[in-house]
Parts: sequence; structure tokens; C-alpha cells
Amino acid sequence: MKKILTSMMVFAFLFILVGCVNLDSIKSDFEEAGYTYSEDGSSWISSLLTGFEEEGISIQVHVFTRGLNTAIVLEFDAEKEMKEQLEDNDTLKGLIADLDDADLVRGNFLLIPISLTSDGKTQMIEIFNGDYNPELYAKS
Repeated sequence: MKKILTSMMVFAFLFILVGCVNLDSIKSDFEEAGYTYSEDGSSWISSLLTGFEEEGISIQVHVFTRGLNTAIVLEFDAEKEMKEQLEDNDTLKGLIADLDDADLVRGNFLLIPISLTSDGKTQMIEIFNGDYNPELYAKS
């Protein structure tokens, strides 16, 4: 019984650690691309997403900004919960309409890119997925 309990605790710790590594990786990728993490933006966006709380869904909001580009990263407690919301939540569907869901999901994180240009959205998606190459966007 003690081995089972120990194994479960190790698994839970690893699960939490993997989630933290993903956020650290995402945050690092955005900061390396010149984005700034916005504490104020996170609280503002959180207040707009109160519908999730009403449904008993816990999410954390992370906001990265650079100029007129804003990357909103929603962190769900579990990947399964996020996928259910992508299927059932009309508000969430509206926020990512016209974009490929597969590009916007990384583990239990969901990207909502806001930009005036399609290049800006593409760039944020590449950063989010760890595929960003600044040389492709260098101005000649």
C-alpha cells in the first residue's frame, strides 16, 4: 500500500512539474521574441472569462504583448477539460474562429492570438509552438 501511495505522489509531482515546464517554455519563447508578460492584462482578461468559473472550470490567464500584438494563453487544469471546452463553449469557439485548433493547443494551454495582421497571428502561433525564427520576420 505504501508503494502505491508513493507511486501516486511521484506521478502527481511529475504531472505538476510538466505543466510548469510548459508555461516556463512558452513564457521564455515569447520573451525571447520581444513580448512582455502583462500582469494587468491577465487580470483584465480573467474578469471577461467569468463564464468558466460559473461552470466550475478553473483557468489561469497569461497575457503577452508586443506593440499591437497580444497573445492570450489560457492554462487549463487538464488537457481533457480544455478539449471539452473547445467543443462545447461558444465564446471560446468565437475567439479562435478561422484558426486551426491544432496550432493553438500545447498540452493544457490554449493560445488566442490577437493582431491586426495575419503575419502577427502567424508569428504568435509559431512562438507559442516553439517554431519561431526571427530571421523570417526581419525587415530588409
